[in-house]
Amino acid sequence: MKFLLSRLSLCLALLSGGKPSEAAVTFIHGGAQEANELTDGNIGEDQSITTRFLSEGRRLLPVEGVFTALVIRTTDSAGNEPPTSAEKASDVWFGTHDLEFAENQNSMSSLYDQCSGGKLTFVPAIGNNVIDGVFEFTVNQDLTGMGINDAGNFIIREFLKVNAELGLQFDAYSVICPNGVQGSGGIAGIGGSHQFYGGGAERSLDVVVHEFGHNIGMHHSGVPNEGQYDDNSCMMGCCAGAQQMCFNSAKSWYTG
Repeated sequence: MKFLLSRLSLCLALLSGGKPSEAAVTFIHGGAQEANELTDGNIGEDQSITTRFLSEGRRLLPVEGVFTALVIRTTDSAGNEPPTSAEKASDVWFGTHDLEFAENQNSMSSLYDQCSGGKLTFVPAIGNNVIDGVFEFTVNQDLTGMGINDAGNFIIREFLKVNAELGLQFDAYSVICPNGVQGSGGIAGIGGSHQFYGGGAERSLDVVVHEFGHNIGMHHSGVPNEGQYDDNSCMMGCCAGAQQMCFNSAKSWYTG
């Protein structure tokens, strides 16, 4: 009985990932040399979440069903674009080009489909000017020097104005920030339905899967008395470069 209780405590700890927070941040430090380490970055003023976009009433994406996802690839007024092409982003998210551009073994959508036993699937959004789930969007401001969170929130505000006329429909949306935005990594709320990416982090399958995990309610997977990313069996813990990993037993139970 003592063994079972200790195992239950460990599973609960892995599921909760510690104290809930308004937003979870995944940063890759130091470029390729340190791309095997996923840790929270120091994002300064971005750590104060003051808009509704990252909390969205703590509304979680469901863990079962087929949901549309929209990727918003953003260019700013100075002509700065993301380092990731629309084709590659679509491939990372949905595998629309048979992973030719993504250079991964899975897409975000196919990995969630596999890890959920077919219960949770993301498909590309469709609509005016949306190609393979990607919407090319230009904002009338130079975003150079802004942090990922500030830039992402600005982009979303501008996009919502435009979408009031376009009427694009989607369940989840991902903002890819242009070059010039400070920081490299992903930001997603625990709950909510969106993520922000900067510095090329959107090219990493593990980062995209991790941030979508936050949207459906998952915290980081750590080990008690160790680091919050130290569970090496779970996409919410380690693992830069992971291609076929799913989630630990506690999170798999949570998602059904």
